[in-house]
Amino acid sequence: MIADIIVDLQYGDCGKGKVTHTLLENGDYTHCIRYNGGCNAGHTIYHKGEKFITHHIPAGVFWGVKSIIGPGCVVNLETFYKEIKELESKGVLCNGLVFIAKGAHIITASHLVEDSPRKQDWHHQAWQRSSVSR
Repeated sequence: MIADIIVDLQYGDCGKGKVTHTLLENGDYTHCIRYNGGCNAGHTIYHKGEKFITHHIPAGVFWGVKSIIGPGCVVNLETFYKEIKELESKGVLCNGLVFIAKGAHIITASHLVEDSPRKQDWHHQAWQRSSVSR
């Protein structure tokens, strides 16, 4: 088995999605697997002249390649379903092509509230009030 791996050693925004999209178009691939990250960033892909921005869905769907959201990824189901609906409304079929690995993490509305700046500020203030090192 031969695999091509695209890795970002910086902080994103370096073209991984575009490179993956191009490789999938020109290669003979059976799977496209995203291995980490969440939906806070995205890939801008131009497919057949149309612009797509994906946050969860791997680029394999554009070429009919099984696309797996792998272990270590964080999935916001609301964003995930919205993205699939948007892709399919533009003619990109996802049914039977998109899979979520058992090791992926699911986040819910309660997680988003917990991570909100207001909640984090409250935690920071509570920590400062309890700190004995002042």
